[in-house]
Amino acid sequence: MVHLDLSGCLGIEKLPESFRELNLVHLNLPNCASVKGVSESLRDLTNLQYLNLSYCPNIGELSISLSSLKELRYLNLSFSSYLEGWPSADVLGTLNKLEYLNLPSELSVLRKLPEALGSFTELKYLHLSGCRRIIVLPKINWEAKKFGALRFITLL
Repeated sequence: MVHLDLSGCLGIEKLPESFRELNLVHLNLPNCASVKGVSESLRDLTNLQYLNLSYCPNIGELSISLSSLKELRYLNLSFSSYLEGWPSADVLGTLNKLEYLNLPSELSVLRKLPEALGSFTELKYLHLSGCRRIIVLPKINWEAKKFGALRFITLL
C-alpha cells in the first residue's frame, strides 16, 4: 500500500505498530482529533512524500520523525494546535525537497523564521497564515535562482 487516507477518523487514538512497516508515499490524516504521538509511527516511513496532519490537535512532537522524511514534498500542519514547538534547524535542513509547507496558525508566538528555510530550494507554496508575530524573515536572498520555484506565500 502506498496511499492511505484516514480523513476524519475520530476514533483513532494511536497508529498501530504495523503501520511502520508500510511503504507509504501518501498519508492523509486530517481531522483525526483523537490521534496522539504520531512521531514514532512516521519515523520509518522514509518514502513518504505527502503528509497532511491538518486539524489534528494532539499530534505532539514531530522533530524526530520529520528528520527521517527526506523525500517529503508536501507538509500540512495547519490547525494542529498542540504541535510542540518549531522543528529545529537541523530537522528543517533535511526537508530540502519540500514544495508545500503550511504551518499552524497556533504558532502565533513565532517571531522569526529559522535560517534553515533557505534549504527549501523546491518550495512553491509557503503558508504562514495566522503566524501574526513574525517580524524577522531569514537572511535569504529571496530573489536568487534557488527560490525561483516559490509561487505563493501567505503571511496574513
